[in-house]
Amino acid sequence: MEITPISNLYSCYRADKNVQNKREIKNSNVTTLPLFADAKSFVNITFKGEQELMRAIGNHYTDDFDRELATVENINYQDSDGDTPLTYAAMKNSLDFVEKLLAHPDIDVNIKNNDGRTALFIAARDGDKDVVAKLLEHPDTDPNCQTKKVITL
Repeated sequence: MEITPISNLYSCYRADKNVQNKREIKNSNVTTLPLFADAKSFVNITFKGEQELMRAIGNHYTDDFDRELATVENINYQDSDGDTPLTYAAMKNSLDFVEKLLAHPDIDVNIKNNDGRTALFIAARDGDKDVVAKLLEHPDTDPNCQTKKVITL
């Protein structure tokens, strides 16, 4: 089996299992990644619900974000790094996404990721004054949060 160099890899496309060409890929609902430039088949990577919300934040896809936010089952979902959509939006300095997440009735603003950092800590560390201010406006935000190493704001 001949392996195509990494430089020849395709980027991610949105696709359905039955997609036959790139034109159809743009209009489908499952994220699919062809592994090699000469690949005839696709490896299907499906992002659903919470994971799709995180992907939308990372790529600044407002329409996808709004759609997923309206249907997400667990707004406080944590990925393998312990990040929630809120901590991820704070990392990305995405004030618009932070505002929308804070409006969700089930949001927990004080969840810590695997490094023990909350969204407020991340925004403060990154110097994002607008996100910090928005997080501090939320009545449940704990401004006395501590990381695992007892670093406070």
